[in-house]
Parts: sequence; structure tokens; C-alpha cells
Amino acid sequence: MDQIQWRPDEQAVAMMQQMGLRHAVREVVVQTEIDTRTPNGARQKPIDAELVDDYLCAMRAGDVFPHIVLAAIDGKKKLQVIGGNHRLQAAVKIGAASVPAIVVECGAFEAATLAKRLNTVNGKRESREVRIAQAIDLVQQHGQSVDVAARTAGISSNVVTAALRTDKVRQRAMELGLPCSNKLRNTDGVSIGELVNDGDVFPALYEFATSPNCSHDRLASLCRSVRKAGTLAERKALIEKATQECQDTTGPKARMYPVAAQIKRAVNLLSNQTKNKPTLLALQLTREDAAKLLSEVQTVAHTLQAAIGRS
Repeated sequence: MDQIQWRPDEQAVAMMQQMGLRHAVREVVVQTEIDTRTPNGARQKPIDAELVDDYLCAMRAGDVFPHIVLAAIDGKKKLQVIGGNHRLQAAVKIGAASVPAIVVECGAFEAATLAKRLNTVNGKRESREVRIAQAIDLVQQHGQSVDVAARTAGISSNVVTAALRTDKVRQRAMELGLPCSNKLRNTDGVSIGELVNDGDVFPALYEFATSPNCSHDRLASLCRSVRKAGTLAERKALIEKATQECQDTTGPKARMYPVAAQIKRAVNLLSNQTKNKPTLLALQLTREDAAKLLSEVQTVAHTLQAAIGRS
């Protein structure tokens, strides 16, 4: 087995001392002591295989690497990697059964904070999207305030607040069986606001927000008008008009999108209902109604299958 050269990570130690965390350097057995399945605050996206291979070559060439940092979080038996995922993966590929590591005792929030700081020193700078995801996790999973989560992730508190509201929109859409979409912007949750709880208009608003040609300004303007409308009929008419205007100023693909969204929503709802209520009695369907519904679904399926074959 190739002998890997390790060195003390003075910057990491300084960070731990600054945070008042107990730590020590010791030899750690990879297979039995390290939890390699748990994502950590330093790197929420997948391991970069090319970077691991680069590290592997450098280790074999005799380059010296800083110690990996592991955390004993809230007294858990397995240690979690908070600094050095790629170094650890490279060492394992070389054949290292154990590695010298800095083991720090801390809580989940301290681990996430330290991981973020370590990543800016020894790792790759995370994208803005990943840092937003980290901030949301700190608020929702670790109970941190928006301001603390924002400082830890290196983004503004306004961005975190907007992202949390948009995440609420996504969760509400999932609850209603609406199609999952990556078209939502981090500011869309602010525009929709409390309308997310209005079951009468939210599905149509969500469909509008996730359409290809819906801009932030269009959505914000529509939501303001919907809030001012007096009746449900007026609100629905506003959304329908805005959707039509958006379709009229776009190409054929955009005009087809609402149809696709309606099909997906219907399929999701039907799938959820039949999964959660697998009997005709629970579905409140007669045998005749169920047979008719089955026939209609089969007809649609055959039509789609034929369309796929022609494309």
C-alpha cells in the first residue's frame, strides 16, 4: 500500500479553538469508525470523482495533505466527515484502512458551521444554490435563526427568507399532488406569500409560476391583483386571463405546457388516491364507474403511446 503523507491542519485547529471546541488528532479506522453514508454540511452535492483521482495521483507522488476533520456529533458513536471528503475517498482508493484525523466534539450546528468554514479553506467553493440549500437545512433541521443560517452559508438573510418561502410553495404543491417543477425561482415564494394556503387559487397560481415564460414581475403583479380581488370568481378570472396572455405571447411549446401540467396533476392525484385507498369502497366508486374510469385511462395511455411512437 502507498504511504500517504499527512500534516497537521493548523487553520482547522485555529478555527476549533476560536469556537471553543474540544479536539484531538488520532488514528481512525475508516470502515468501523466513520459514517461515510451521511451527507455533511461541507459538501451536500455528490463527490467529484475526477478530484478524487487527482488527489489519489498526488498522494502517490508524495504530496502532503492536511488531516481530515471528523466530528463526534452529540455523542454519536460513528464519526461524520466535516472536512476532507475527497481526501478520504482518495485514501480509501489507495488502500488505507485508517487515517490520522482531527476528531472534534460538537453539536450538529457547530459541525455545520465548522464544515462551512473548512470548505472555504481546503475544499471547493460551493455554488450559491448549494449554500442556499445549506441555509434552509440549518433553519428547518437545526432550528437556527434566518440571520445565523445566512451568515453561516455566506448569503444574505433576505435570500434565505425568500428561499424558505419558495420551499413552502414546493411542499404545498407536493401535498396537493401538483407536478414537481424546477421552474420556481427563489423569489417566487415571496410573490405568492400567504396565497399558498388558498386551496381555491394556489394550484392555478403554481401552474402559472412554473410555466416557461412566466417572469418574476408577471407573477408578482398577478399575485397583487389576486389579493385585491373581492370574490373567488374574480381571482380565478385574473389568473386565467394572465395565463392566456402569457400563452399568446409565446411559442407553441409554451402554449402546450398548461395541458401537460393538467395531465400530470390529474395523474398524480389519481395515483395518490388509488395508492392510499386501494378499494372501490374507499374510493367511493361503483363497479360500473370504476370500469368506465379504467377504460378512459387505458384510452389515454394508448393515445400517448402512439404519440411517443410518432415522435
